[in-house]
Order: sequence, then structure tokens, then C-alpha cells
Amino acid sequence: MTQDKEPIRKFRWDILVENLFRDSRFALRGLGRDRRLALAAIFALSLGIGAMTVIFGVVHSLMFDPFPYRDSNRLVRLTVENLRKSQGITHRDFYFPQEFLALRQQNRVFEDIVGYDSSSFFYDDGKGTRQLVGAFVTTNTFEFYGVPPLLGRGITPDDGQPAAAPVFVMNYKMWQREFEADPKILGATFVINDEPTTLVGIMPSRFDIYNVSIWLPRSPNATGSLTPVGRLKPGVPLRAAAADLEVLARRTATHSVGPDSHRWRFG
Repeated sequence: MTQDKEPIRKFRWDILVENLFRDSRFALRGLGRDRRLALAAIFALSLGIGAMTVIFGVVHSLMFDPFPYRDSNRLVRLTVENLRKSQGITHRDFYFPQEFLALRQQNRVFEDIVGYDSSSFFYDDGKGTRQLVGAFVTTNTFEFYGVPPLLGRGITPDDGQPAAAPVFVMNYKMWQREFEADPKILGATFVINDEPTTLVGIMPSRFDIYNVSIWLPRSPNATGSLTPVGRLKPGVPLRAAAADLEVLARRTATHSVGPDSHRWRFG
């Protein structure tokens, strides 16, 4: 540490100012090229509504790049931040079941909302047991993103019913890597986490949500948490959506239990 301090003391102010201006110009050019990112940045800096602040970030990440999904310019990602930072918890990107249900049923600004819970899975295709990353998804997920399967079908609401047969959908990379793009594996039964599960669909390469290899339907009675993604209704600006969810957050907080239940920030 002592060896690093002396060179820092010798920095000239003109160099620091020059670096500041250069970095600022770079940041402005980046924001200028992507107006959605600029809007999210300005909104995040400017909005503050008391102790409970609602902030949206337009989804702009590898999860939705290069935006092959339906109305991708209206997709937003929702996280919860603990403004009190109690118990060392600063934020979480998952919602508890009662929070997710309230968000879906009581909001007035989203056209639709999906949720997912990614996890590790063990699967056996008859050649041995291997581990992969998959996700349980709400049964409206494939209709929400609007990308048709390459083979077979996506997950539907019927797949989430208690008596439904276990099914899953595979991503393109896994299909190519593990099965050499063999279309005959469609309809095959794999053992996933010790349960026989039928492959009903294979997605095209441009469909790569949540960075997982397989998607399985989530049961409506499942008790685990979910990470939500929503699509704003046409014409709803971010500030109006924030105001609506601010009210919803306060209402939900009065019925929630937990150290951060009444200190939410969505972003």
C-alpha cells in the first residue's frame, strides 16, 4: 500500500481534469447512442419518493440482447432494495410468492408479468447423469416473449396444472452440444432431478432468456421465490409506472413480514 501512495501525490491537477473531461465525453457519447439507457440513467438519478423509492431500469443486458422478443422496448426488470440495509441485506432480485402475486394482480401499468427461478438440475439421458443450469418459469413465459419454438412447442398454462405430466423445453446450444441437433430427441423422456420429464420443445438460437439450458413449468402452488420481468402497457411512461408501483409497494408492505418489507425500491 505504501508504494502506491507516492505516485498518486505527484499527479498534476491538469491531468486529473483532462481525464475527467475525457471520461465525461465517453459517457455522454454512450448515453447518446442508446436513448433507452440514457432514459433509465436519468430516471434513476432523478427519482426519489421518500423512504420508499420506485425505480425502473429498462432491461438492457445479455438477457435481452439483441432484443429478439416481443415489444422488447417495453420490457423492464424489477428488483427490491432494502433502503435500511438491515441485517446486511442491500438488495434482492427475487420476490416472495405473496409479493409476486400482488405485483401481478394489483398493478395497473403492466401488460403482463413473468417470473423465473433458476437453479441447478441433474439430468440423465440414458448415457449418464450430468448437471446443468435450468429455470422454473411461470407458464405464460413463452407467450410473453413471443418467440416460436424451432421444434415442438413452448410451455403453456396447462403444463402448470397439478395433474399435468412433467415437461421441459431445451435451448438451442444444449441441443447442438449434447445431441448434435438431432430432431428425433423431441418427445424423448429424460430423468431430471429423479423425475421422468418429457422434452416438448427446442428453442431457436436467438431465444436465450435467463442464461439457462432448460426451462420447466412452475407450479402455481410452488413456494419458492421468483425474479419478475414485466412488459409496460403501451404509452405508459416510466415515471407513471413508478408512481403506481409506489402505491402498491406501500400497500403490500403493510401486510408483509421481514426486515425490508416496508423499505422497497424497484429497479
